[in-house]
Amino acid sequence: AGRTSLQGTRLRSSRSLLLATETALALVLLVGSGLLIRSLWELQHSETGIEADNVLSVHLSLPYSKYPQGQQVVAFFERLQSNVEDLGSVDSAALVSQIPLTYWNNGLFFSIEGEPVEDLSRRPGAHFQVVSPGYFRTMGIPMLQGRDFNPRDREGAPLAAIVNQALVDSHILSGDPIGRRITAGSADSLRTFEIVGVIGNVRVQGLSPTAQTYLPEIYVPLAQAPNNSSYLVLRAKPGQGDPLALTPVLREQVSRIDPQQPVTQVRSMREVAAASLSDERFITLLLGAFALTAVFLASVGIYSVVAFVVSRLTHQIGIRRALGALNRHVAALVLRQGLRPALWGILAGALLAVGLGELITSLLYQVNPGDPLILVGSALLLTVTTLLALAVPGRRASRVQPAVALRAE
Repeated sequence: AGRTSLQGTRLRSSRSLLLATETALALVLLVGSGLLIRSLWELQHSETGIEADNVLSVHLSLPYSKYPQGQQVVAFFERLQSNVEDLGSVDSAALVSQIPLTYWNNGLFFSIEGEPVEDLSRRPGAHFQVVSPGYFRTMGIPMLQGRDFNPRDREGAPLAAIVNQALVDSHILSGDPIGRRITAGSADSLRTFEIVGVIGNVRVQGLSPTAQTYLPEIYVPLAQAPNNSSYLVLRAKPGQGDPLALTPVLREQVSRIDPQQPVTQVRSMREVAAASLSDERFITLLLGAFALTAVFLASVGIYSVVAFVVSRLTHQIGIRRALGALNRHVAALVLRQGLRPALWGILAGALLAVGLGELITSLLYQVNPGDPLILVGSALLLTVTTLLALAVPGRRASRVQPAVALRAE
């Protein structure tokens, strides 16, 4: 007891404060990484509106110098689609101006017959897509009402359009959407289409929590709105394995029509979905690495401080053992040296994590910043880590022999 001094008390307080701070920061990082991991899992398993398995996409950009007329573009793509669909390993194929989940948005203003717009300058906008017949079946997008495009939807026939459920819910407030007329385009090139079908919603702008979930969409047939830049999407038959294995055959089919036409951006739709979450995956990995590093440093700090304290308390432990103290009494003495500041740090870290969780709300998807499961799980993980860090010095202290300790003094 005579060894205790004001300087020793200050030293112990500084050590305890350091341990508590390390533990608090480690818990904040653990909770943050836990929230992001949970959010990433939710995003990866969220509804995209498509069936991405066994689907391959490639980009084809026909040069205007070689294909200046829309009829030439339509002829090339229709022949390619027919040839690909004839392959024994392909279930279906189609063309689309832009594949889903790629953050691309070709917006056009529109108005719907029977739904008055007071201010033409504030007309709503919709994502505009040009597709070939069979696109919705190839991508696994459900047809909710009406029909799909067919070969009769060509130049000279009545203009047809298919809209998604988000557009119907937000802008067709009364009546059946099938048969309604929708006018879309820029101010100097408006075209009026007849709505022939309604499809399910698709995630256009990717799976990021900052992206809009479902945009209003308007689809028109390729034969009525030729587009030199399109994506060919094909669905491999079940049991064919990785759809990327079809790439050589697909290149061969393109080369048969035009040997000079390049094929680019060859990706499976699973790769496209994963790429849309690349930023979220990087942030989660980075914060997770910081969290694990912080937990390791906190455990090393706890171990080092307690080991130092045990070496300073060897004489006191020897006296306690000489007076009949059991192993559990010595272990409890050691545990108090490290567990008490660690528990205070966990408590402070929990309060701090709840407060700072609001700062990363924009990065979370369907996850509560104050998720009790993640908070409790992180606290338990840190507590177990602390106990493991205390196990070695505690075991060493319990083996101190009274005679050896007193003789060392």
